[in-house]
Amino acid sequence: MSLKNSEGKELNETLFTKAFETQHNAFLWVALTQRLASPMYLVSSPSAILLHKTILS
Repeated sequence: MSLKNSEGKELNETLFTKAFETQHNAFLWVALTQRLASPMYLVSSPSAILLHKTILS
């Protein structure tokens, strides 16, 4: 693999990681702000993903 291809691969991985982190942070922000209205959440510690559980009345 040439140096240029290696740099391109690293850049693609970095951009993908940053895009994923941005999307994840937005998801966490929405989950956090919705928690104010409905405090029932399931937290998965290893992935730190919050799942909102809606209670239908």
